[in-house]
Amino acid sequence: MQNTTVHSMTPPQALGQPLLPPSEFPQHTFSQVGTLTSFSDLKIYIIKTNDEGNTYHRCAYPNCSDKGRFPSKRHAISHIRRVHIKEKPFMCSCGKMYAYAQDAKRHVDTKNQGRIHECSICNKRYARQDYRDLHEKCCILKERV
Repeated sequence: MQNTTVHSMTPPQALGQPLLPPSEFPQHTFSQVGTLTSFSDLKIYIIKTNDEGNTYHRCAYPNCSDKGRFPSKRHAISHIRRVHIKEKPFMCSCGKMYAYAQDAKRHVDTKNQGRIHECSICNKRYARQDYRDLHEKCCILKERV
């Protein structure tokens, strides 16, 4: 029988448990648990095209509805891995799976740091700087009205 983890949606303080300070949160880590399909196996699905003097790469995977132009083979390969093969070989210790190492790393960094990015206008806190920046732009627009 497989071990499963049940995550409670009830806040710890409602259960009479103290909140842990961020320094005591379980640390997230990630590792590669699967293999990536080799570039040479996937390049047969890429068609190189020239359009208006620019070179592009198109996906030729069977039944692909996205016939977009990719600026490089690497971008086309990423599309094939993410959309068609659905490879997710990177796994966080919390069980979330990711197609790219950089996405797993961002998740781990975000979870391990906590909400450290604060809006300079309303003091709302975010785990990621890009989310805080988007929020802050909204706050600035609201102040102008």
